[in-house]
Amino acid sequence: MALLLLGTFYLATVGAGYLVELLFGVAGLIPPQRSAAVVSEGISWNYTTWLNLVFLLLAATLVVRFLRTGAATCSA
Repeated sequence: MALLLLGTFYLATVGAGYLVELLFGVAGLIPPQRSAAVVSEGISWNYTTWLNLVFLLLAATLVVRFLRTGAATCSA
């Protein structure tokens, strides 16, 4: 039953993608040439990097506290 659902959803997704492509092509909404410039950036240390590190430390602290209290071995 799960494989039937997977196959149905997959076919519906693929069909919708092709339908959108065909509709955009017929309506002339696909540009004839691409003008996008791809800019490659290197690794940068900005505020999101520091926030990620702070919350990584917070998560590690909470996991350690959870394991030390023995909550992982409790059974209901």
